[in-house]
Amino acid sequence: MWFLAPALFSGVFNAGNMIGIPLSGIILLCGIFMNKTHLFLKKLWEKAFGKVFLSFLSIAVAVVVGFVLFVTGNIIFYANNTPPTDNTTVVVLGCQVKPWGPSLMLRQRIDAAYKYLEKHENVKCVLSGGQGDDEPVSEAECMYNELVSRGIDPDRLYIENKSTSTRENLLFSMEVIKKNNLSQTVTIVTNDFHQYRASIIAKSLDITNYNVSGKTLPYLFPTYFVREIGGVLFEIVVD
Repeated sequence: MWFLAPALFSGVFNAGNMIGIPLSGIILLCGIFMNKTHLFLKKLWEKAFGKVFLSFLSIAVAVVVGFVLFVTGNIIFYANNTPPTDNTTVVVLGCQVKPWGPSLMLRQRIDAAYKYLEKHENVKCVLSGGQGDDEPVSEAECMYNELVSRGIDPDRLYIENKSTSTRENLLFSMEVIKKNNLSQTVTIVTNDFHQYRASIIAKSLDITNYNVSGKTLPYLFPTYFVREIGGVLFEIVVD
């Protein structure tokens, strides 16, 4: 139900749902048919091939669980806000724009950025995010319009509207920062579950960063959390 709820109530369907729903279904079926599952495993263990298969499966499960616990701890740690006071440049990472305005995830990032910028009036901000084929405007422009409408001085805001990924968000934002002689100490604004991966990327780009997180609604968190595990794995192994 945790993985079905985002799709049913918010139209959110991504890799997190696609992994979470069938995995939860398998666990549920194993629970419903626990006696038959136990009997099947017992018979499988009695065969030489079955012992080898189940041993490798157990090791694989242990590795996966260990990695998930490691990522979970870091996601929780990096989700905590660690902003400096003034000598920083805020970089808000883009997220999907709907035909009617910012998506729920993007709005949470805008809300977090607004609270920080309102409190720290001397801080400049780079809004980062390009325009997808299904988006009416670029993610950066959407954030710009929202923040200006709330009273943030446009002179404090810089637009980066070419990026299509978190890595490009940070890479292209740094180009804007250097071009305009802004502080190269960056405060990343994104959703809480996304901060760890963003920090991994920032470190790989030699960016000194702090965090300000937008809070994710509880019923959405499991879906985005599972998707984020895959994203972290990609950053660690591939990039």
